This record gives sequence, structure tokens and C-alpha cells, in this order.
Amino acid sequence: MKKPLPRHGCQAAMLLALGMPNVFADAQINAPPQTENVSRTAAKPQQAGELTIADRYGKKTRIDVHVSSPENAIHRAYTSGDSVDATSQVTAVRMGEHVAIVKAGNLWQFPLTPNASGAAEVEFDGVGIVTRVSWKVTTASDDRTLVEADVLIPVYSTGYSPQLARLTGVWRATFDSTFPIPVRSELKARLNVRPAGDELTTASWIPR
Repeated sequence: MKKPLPRHGCQAAMLLALGMPNVFADAQINAPPQTENVSRTAAKPQQAGELTIADRYGKKTRIDVHVSSPENAIHRAYTSGDSVDATSQVTAVRMGEHVAIVKAGNLWQFPLTPNASGAAEVEFDGVGIVTRVSWKVTTASDDRTLVEADVLIPVYSTGYSPQLARLTGVWRATFDSTFPIPVRSELKARLNVRPAGDELTTASWIPR
């Protein structure tokens, strides 16, 4: 005695007898493959150190700095705003209370090369205005290297937009061989609109 066909088998036989395609077989063939649900955990940012920023009035801001994806072959980004790519070329840098992101040209590269110099088109603080940073590298004592950069920083000032209000000055930073964040830096700049005044910001870095 023949065993009865399963429900889908009976329906498939009827469809074949009528000259119609077997939609049940097609559904099985075209069904999406079963995939295993694999959970992926992103690498946690690692603590890199502490950055202390002081303005000319003595007010201090401390930033607990972490580095994201330290093993990423593309770039390393720090919560201070600093960033370097896979070749240790600087793509973003904190200068006092401001952060510059490279849009064209090049900033310095690690390890720093004495007497190297260059320029980059950068955007400060996301204001949508691109300005130029010119820089040079000199050798300092105690195996540390000094970078000096001429900056033009568009800022918001009372009654003025970044299109009109600019800080013009010099950023000086001392680097060691460990981190792309300077162990000491100073931004000294002057505002071009009233109330005119100097911006003097210093920063110190303690790696961990």
C-alpha cells in the first residue's frame, strides 16, 4: 500500500498534472539562507591620559582622554579632538579651546622630523569656514620636539559672526615620542573686533 503524500506533495502533484509550476518547490529553492546570529562587540575606547586646559583668567578644564579603536588600521581618534590616520599623519588637532580638522594639505606627521614645515586648509570648531594653518618643526631639549603654527581662527564674538570675528596668533606645542597629543602647548592670539583682547590658553597632558 502506498503511503499518502504529505499535504504539499498532494498539492504539488495536482499542479504538475494541470501543467502549472510547482510553487512549493520554487519557494523552497528561493528561500533566503539561514544565517547564524553572531553578536559583535565593538572595541571599547581605551584611556590615554588627562588633558588640562587653562585660559588667561586661570579657569581650568580637564578632559579625561580616551582613544577609540587603538588597533584600527585606519585612524586613531582621541576624545580631546586630536586624530591621526594609519600613517600617523595628523588629521585633526586641538589648539587650546579650539579643534582644527584638515580639509586640504597636510599638518605634521609622527614621528616628527626636525625642520619639517608645511601648511593645511582647516576648519575650526565646525563653523563652516576654512582657513590656513602654516607650521614648522624644531628640535627641543630632553628628546622633545616643538611644533609652531600660525593660525587664523574664526570665532563667535558678541555681535559678530565667524565671518567677521577672527583670532590671529601662534600655537606652540611640545611633543614627546609617545602620543600625538603635546605634553605642553600654548595658544596666544588676538581678536580683531571689539571688545578686542588676547586669548591666552595653555594645556598640559599627562599620559596614562
